[in-house]
Amino acid sequence: MAAVIFLLDASLLEDSIALPSHFVKWAKQPVNREKRTLIIAGRPTNQDWGIYDRIILLKRGSIVADLQMDDLPEPLQKSAYRIKVKGALSQHWVEWFSGFTISTEKGETMLTGEVADQAALHGLLNRIRDLGLPLISVNRVYPNLEKALQKLMEDH
Repeated sequence: MAAVIFLLDASLLEDSIALPSHFVKWAKQPVNREKRTLIIAGRPTNQDWGIYDRIILLKRGSIVADLQMDDLPEPLQKSAYRIKVKGALSQHWVEWFSGFTISTEKGETMLTGEVADQAALHGLLNRIRDLGLPLISVNRVYPNLEKALQKLMEDH
């Protein structure tokens, strides 16, 4: 069975930039149709982990972790959303976006936190729209998984 391989050099991806989930979904379409394998190599940071089937973490040529997304332990399955908008929001907006952290860098704001359900997510997106901030991305993230992967990288 042939593999389709996308290799993204870590120097091409800043810590604040994730591989766009729409790119991965687009790349997976012909791969799934033809029952092929898609391998994407990049930095384990700020990813929409839910779009992947499996994560293999390598360090210095050795496998540090091999995780099937469907079989993640319960604590690692806990998800949140990371929403990036164009424009700077100051910390006084934290109360309006209750439960979300706000960080601003290079004229963009990142809101990260948990939502109760899809209706709550849409309500949050409506607040962003009401502020007139252009939406850059909305990604589901797994903060506990990211912390665990980071710890694995540090420990090995």
